[in-house]
Amino acid sequence: MLHSRSRARKTPAPAWDPLILRCVEQIRLFPPEGLQRTPGPKAILYYLPRDEQLRERACRLPRSTRTVWKFLHRLGLLTKEPVKKHEPLPPCQPLEEVQVDFKDASTVRPDPSGLGKQQHVVEICNFVDAGTSLLLSAQVHDDFHAATALSGGDPLLT
Repeated sequence: MLHSRSRARKTPAPAWDPLILRCVEQIRLFPPEGLQRTPGPKAILYYLPRDEQLRERACRLPRSTRTVWKFLHRLGLLTKEPVKKHEPLPPCQPLEEVQVDFKDASTVRPDPSGLGKQQHVVEICNFVDAGTSLLLSAQVHDDFHAATALSGGDPLLT
Protein backbone atom coordinates (compact mmCIF):
# COMPACT_ATOMS: atom_id res chain seq x y z
CA MET A 1 0.00 0.00 0.00
CA LEU A 2 2.67 2.52 1.01
CA HIS A 3 5.97 2.24 -0.79
CA SER A 4 9.05 3.82 0.65
CA ARG A 5 10.97 6.36 -1.34
CA SER A 6 14.59 7.16 -0.81
CA ARG A 7 15.36 10.51 0.71
CA ALA A 8 18.87 10.43 -0.70
CA ARG A 9 19.96 13.30 -2.91
CA LYS A 10 19.13 12.62 -6.56
CA THR A 11 21.30 15.38 -8.01
CA PRO A 12 24.93 16.12 -7.20
CA ALA A 13 25.55 18.66 -4.46
CA PRO A 14 26.20 22.17 -5.77
CA ALA A 15 29.87 23.05 -6.07
CA TRP A 16 31.39 25.43 -3.59
CA ASP A 17 32.76 28.77 -4.77
CA PRO A 18 36.59 28.59 -4.99
CA LEU A 19 36.71 31.85 -3.02
CA ILE A 20 35.32 29.98 0.00
CA LEU A 21 38.13 27.44 -0.23
CA ARG A 22 40.70 30.24 -0.40
CA CYS A 23 39.12 31.98 2.61
CA VAL A 24 39.11 28.75 4.64
CA GLU A 25 42.78 28.26 3.76
CA GLN A 26 43.66 31.84 4.73
CA ILE A 27 41.79 31.61 8.03
CA ARG A 28 43.52 28.31 8.85
CA LEU A 29 47.04 29.43 7.91
CA PHE A 30 46.83 33.03 9.15
CA PRO A 31 44.46 33.21 12.16
CA PRO A 32 42.47 36.47 12.11
CA GLU A 33 42.09 39.06 14.88
CA GLY A 34 45.20 37.93 16.76
CA LEU A 35 43.87 34.46 17.44
CA GLN A 36 46.73 32.70 19.22
CA ARG A 37 45.93 29.18 17.98
CA THR A 38 45.24 27.29 14.80
CA PRO A 39 41.52 27.71 14.16
CA GLY A 40 39.43 24.59 13.90
CA PRO A 41 36.16 24.12 12.01
CA LYS A 42 34.02 25.98 14.58
CA ALA A 43 36.32 29.01 14.53
CA ILE A 44 36.45 28.95 10.73
CA LEU A 45 32.64 28.90 10.59
CA TYR A 46 32.65 31.89 12.95
CA TYR A 47 35.06 33.94 10.81
CA LEU A 48 33.71 33.09 7.32
CA PRO A 49 30.63 35.39 7.47
CA ARG A 50 32.90 38.26 8.54
CA ASP A 51 34.92 38.12 5.30
CA GLU A 52 34.05 41.16 3.14
CA GLN A 53 34.76 39.48 -0.22
CA LEU A 54 32.31 36.70 0.59
CA ARG A 55 29.68 39.21 1.68
CA GLU A 56 30.08 41.20 -1.57
CA ARG A 57 29.70 38.06 -3.69
CA ALA A 58 26.83 36.78 -1.53
CA CYS A 59 28.33 33.28 -1.61
CA ARG A 60 26.55 30.36 -0.04
CA LEU A 61 28.49 29.62 3.17
CA PRO A 62 28.97 26.22 4.78
CA ARG A 63 26.98 25.67 7.97
CA SER A 64 28.46 22.37 9.10
CA THR A 65 31.80 21.66 10.72
CA ARG A 66 31.85 18.44 8.69
CA THR A 67 31.94 20.49 5.49
CA VAL A 68 34.85 22.55 6.83
CA TRP A 69 36.71 19.31 7.71
CA LYS A 70 36.22 18.18 4.11
CA PHE A 71 37.61 21.50 2.85
CA LEU A 72 40.66 21.18 5.12
CA HIS A 73 41.33 17.64 3.88
CA ARG A 74 40.87 18.70 0.25
CA LEU A 75 43.30 21.59 0.72
CA GLY A 76 45.89 19.28 2.27
CA LEU A 77 45.84 21.10 5.60
CA LEU A 78 44.86 17.92 7.45
CA THR A 79 46.18 14.45 6.89
CA LYS A 80 44.84 11.15 8.09
CA GLU A 81 46.99 9.41 10.65
CA PRO A 82 48.55 6.26 9.28
CA VAL A 83 47.18 3.01 10.60
CA LYS A 84 49.47 1.71 13.31
CA LYS A 85 50.63 -1.79 12.53
CA HIS A 86 51.10 -3.83 15.69
CA GLU A 87 53.65 -6.57 15.76
CA PRO A 88 53.70 -9.26 18.43
CA LEU A 89 56.63 -9.45 20.80
CA PRO A 90 59.04 -12.31 20.21
CA PRO A 91 58.30 -15.26 22.51
CA CYS A 92 60.38 -15.62 25.67
CA GLN A 93 62.54 -18.63 26.39
CA PRO A 94 61.28 -21.00 29.11
CA LEU A 95 61.92 -19.61 32.62
CA GLU A 96 63.34 -16.38 31.18
CA GLU A 97 60.46 -14.21 32.39
CA VAL A 98 57.88 -14.69 35.14
CA GLN A 99 54.52 -12.89 35.17
CA VAL A 100 52.71 -12.12 38.43
CA ASP A 101 48.93 -11.83 38.70
CA PHE A 102 46.75 -11.08 41.75
CA LYS A 103 43.09 -12.06 41.66
CA ASP A 104 40.14 -12.82 43.91
CA ALA A 105 38.86 -16.31 44.55
CA SER A 106 35.21 -15.85 43.66
CA THR A 107 34.28 -19.32 44.89
CA VAL A 108 34.94 -18.38 48.54
CA ARG A 109 31.86 -16.78 50.08
CA PRO A 110 32.08 -14.03 52.73
CA ASP A 111 31.41 -14.77 56.37
CA PRO A 112 27.59 -14.90 56.80
CA SER A 113 27.84 -13.33 60.26
CA GLY A 114 28.99 -10.08 58.66
CA LEU A 115 31.96 -9.72 61.02
CA GLY A 116 34.70 -10.64 58.56
CA LYS A 117 35.72 -9.26 55.19
CA GLN A 118 32.89 -8.95 52.67
CA GLN A 119 35.03 -8.44 49.55
CA HIS A 120 38.39 -9.88 48.59
CA VAL A 121 37.91 -12.63 51.17
CA VAL A 122 40.64 -14.78 49.66
CA GLU A 123 43.19 -13.55 47.13
CA ILE A 124 45.46 -15.60 44.92
CA CYS A 125 48.90 -14.61 43.68
CA ASN A 126 49.86 -16.59 40.57
CA PHE A 127 53.37 -16.82 39.14
CA VAL A 128 53.32 -17.95 35.50
CA ASP A 129 56.23 -18.62 33.14
CA ALA A 130 55.86 -16.22 30.19
CA GLY A 131 57.63 -18.57 27.74
CA THR A 132 55.57 -21.71 28.38
CA SER A 133 52.46 -20.40 30.24
CA LEU A 134 53.06 -22.96 32.98
CA LEU A 135 51.86 -22.15 36.49
CA LEU A 136 54.97 -21.95 38.67
CA SER A 137 53.34 -21.04 41.96
CA ALA A 138 49.92 -20.10 43.33
CA GLN A 139 49.79 -18.49 46.77
CA VAL A 140 46.44 -18.17 48.53
CA HIS A 141 46.12 -15.66 51.35
CA ASP A 142 43.37 -13.74 53.09
CA ASP A 143 45.40 -10.53 53.52
CA PHE A 144 47.83 -9.84 50.69
CA HIS A 145 50.12 -6.84 50.71
CA ALA A 146 53.64 -6.30 49.38
CA ALA A 147 55.35 -7.98 52.35
CA THR A 148 53.18 -11.11 52.35
CA ALA A 149 53.01 -11.50 48.57
CA LEU A 150 56.70 -11.39 47.78
CA SER A 151 58.12 -12.94 50.94
CA GLY A 152 55.66 -15.75 51.40
CA GLY A 153 58.36 -18.38 51.83
CA ASP A 154 57.95 -19.65 48.28
CA PRO A 155 61.24 -21.21 47.08
CA LEU A 156 60.76 -19.62 43.64
CA LEU A 157 60.92 -16.14 45.14
CA THR A 158 64.11 -16.61 47.15
